[in-house]
Amino acid sequence: PFFITKKSQLYKEHPEWLLRNEKNRKIIANNGWGTFQYGLDLSIDKTVEYIEDIGNAVSTKWDFDFLKIDFIYASELIEAKYKNPIYSRAQILRRGVKAIRDGLGNNRLLLGCGAPLGPCVGLVDVMRIGPDTAAVWTNLEPLFEDFLTVVSCNLKAALRSTIQRSYMHRTWWINDPDCVIVRENKSKLTYSEILLQLTVFGLSGGQFLISDDEKLVNKDRIELLKRLLPPLTLSNSENSFAVPLDIFSQKLPTLYARTTITAFGRHHLISVINWSKKTHVRNLKISDLIIYGDIKEYDLDSKFAVFNYWKENFEGIFSLNQEIELTIAPHGCEYLSIVPLPKRNANIPIFLSSTFHILQGVQELKDINIKSDEITIKLSLPGRRSGALFFYSDVPRNFECSHGYLSEFSYKSGLLLKIHAELIKEMTISLEWNEILEK
Repeated sequence: PFFITKKSQLYKEHPEWLLRNEKNRKIIANNGWGTFQYGLDLSIDKTVEYIEDIGNAVSTKWDFDFLKIDFIYASELIEAKYKNPIYSRAQILRRGVKAIRDGLGNNRLLLGCGAPLGPCVGLVDVMRIGPDTAAVWTNLEPLFEDFLTVVSCNLKAALRSTIQRSYMHRTWWINDPDCVIVRENKSKLTYSEILLQLTVFGLSGGQFLISDDEKLVNKDRIELLKRLLPPLTLSNSENSFAVPLDIFSQKLPTLYARTTITAFGRHHLISVINWSKKTHVRNLKISDLIIYGDIKEYDLDSKFAVFNYWKENFEGIFSLNQEIELTIAPHGCEYLSIVPLPKRNANIPIFLSSTFHILQGVQELKDINIKSDEITIKLSLPGRRSGALFFYSDVPRNFECSHGYLSEFSYKSGLLLKIHAELIKEMTISLEWNEILEK
């Protein structure tokens, strides 16, 4: 609401509220949508009162619960000469956003966008923390990416900002990484790029918007979208935000991690990213893939089961100093669940992952009951979706399950167990086993 056009009633009634430069000329804040938009001078008290009235109308008259304000940089343009010069540009923006918040009230959600970030801290509930995304990986030559990112709409730029500004999430506000795009029509995104997008947005824990025309999106892509719902809550995460582990050593972070708590215990989730247009093979120690502050919980004898989420592949059992080899598609990622194993063998199958949700068990596993020969799992998620639970048993046994289709895959001396099911709001799955088979 910080700019107006010539056709607006406000322009005609209060031309003295318009932002002007040193030559007393009106400042064009934006020229999109086929017309010029002129900034408002928020150093003027009457202008601020008008903005507060808008916030109040949205809340009390129109009864909206959620308000997005965009292009709000329009009030603090560098060439502006304010009528009341006692305010800095940052203070001007904060005056305007505070006016909206005061009018809206604290019980309505306020999303900031197109905003210099600092002046909005403490006033908005949600904040767009990067440029617009688009159905294309990038539309810039590498030479220009560093300084034109903010004005270029592409997925790479949106992902970069989402990762690099993760620390802002639930510290200042809820991060908004922009729209999720999964469609095939009118899109230049590859399947690997879409999976990377889902992984980064899901790990980030932030708000997102589904903007595809769902009537034109096929069933498989809709199922991918469902994996993001609902977003992560703080109660199921040891970190308020995901952590780019190599942010100080890589121009574009390649290791994006979060430690979560499922009903089965702690899981370390990590996305190993390939920003290049060529397939990349990496050899990484398990200790490189866990948030630094969490490593102190383990020693050199600690063992970890590693599961590859998108490939639905059990990578094996590793110690902290062992390396895992990963082959990463161009503009893609390998998304892993790293599960610490108990020091003593409890003869209980190890829960590796769930594909009902992008966070692999955090949201959907509501309760478990473990016995010597059975695990009962209660799952709950909104809507209807397909997915699978994965377990690893270090010794072959006879397994049966209820309310799901069980598949078994040999791995060295053990078994990878996959329980595929159709989840409609909630269900209970039981995994039972009996005598150990002779080798």
